[in-house]
Amino acid sequence: MFAVDDELESSPKHEALDDLPPARRARAFEAWLRLGAACRKRGNGGLVTASLAAKILHTWKASERAETIADLVAAKGGRQSGLLVPDGDAWRFHEWEVWQPDEDEAAAERDSVSKKTLRQRRWRHRKRNSVDDEASTQASTERLHEPPTDVYCETSTERLHDVSRALRAPATRVRVPDPVPSLPIGGEANTPPPGETEPPETLLRDRVVRRWGVLHEAKRGTLPARDDRSARLVVTWLRANAPNVGRPEAELLEALLERYWRDPWPNVRANRPSLHNLVGQLDRLLIADRDVKPDSVSLEDHVARRKAETAANNRRIYGGGGS
Repeated sequence: MFAVDDELESSPKHEALDDLPPARRARAFEAWLRLGAACRKRGNGGLVTASLAAKILHTWKASERAETIADLVAAKGGRQSGLLVPDGDAWRFHEWEVWQPDEDEAAAERDSVSKKTLRQRRWRHRKRNSVDDEASTQASTERLHEPPTDVYCETSTERLHDVSRALRAPATRVRVPDPVPSLPIGGEANTPPPGETEPPETLLRDRVVRRWGVLHEAKRGTLPARDDRSARLVVTWLRANAPNVGRPEAELLEALLERYWRDPWPNVRANRPSLHNLVGQLDRLLIADRDVKPDSVSLEDHVARRKAETAANNRRIYGGGGS
């Protein structure tokens, strides 16, 4: 491992690199670290040859390598030698033996550290296993000292008589609970809880959702997504128009659904029929039905009439109207 002094920032030689342009200073610091690590790995005593520099800094241009090594040699910071010292055709890290520990000493230190770590791991492993074994032994001892819970009788003969009597006893019939009623599309039960009755509007809404799901699956082969908002709009439309055409709401719903799926548009695979689309088609379907009466109320007219009635009631109640 290449050792780096923690006082590197205040080193005069490294401060001398601050006078260089930012790009050259960054290259010099990078080359110093990479070359030092390479020398430490090879154990060559800090000797940097031209071939080693070319191998470590192979992505640099030759001119950049030469310029960077010259900057490291010139980085003296008022001292006699720079970070690198010329050594024949190569260069050597200055005072390598002082700052970098001996290879044998470093290897021995690493071995001692690894052996110490191994001893600590073994000790923790033995301690953890001993604690687990102690807990397991204690639990087993407690189970051995527990009193028996299933004592049939005092003697084995009496126990055999009890078993024979149990085998001769007539079998009892177990009542199987009634199955949970199936859920329609969307997950709501078709029947209300015992003792309660669903309001007519809810029953009609569930009928709309159920019949739409059955027809959609029969025509398109898939179950539609539940759309309660559109189902409520269909119920509102049916309640407004069924009296005008003289037909029950359920009968009118069946006629309009049959008419809707008889048109070519819902049966085209590229189109996406939905309850939302049905709401927009209700007035047209009612006009196309042969039993329609001319005084039918559209959904928009019904909603507008209800808003007007609500506004009139609010004015009468909160606006000081006569009783």
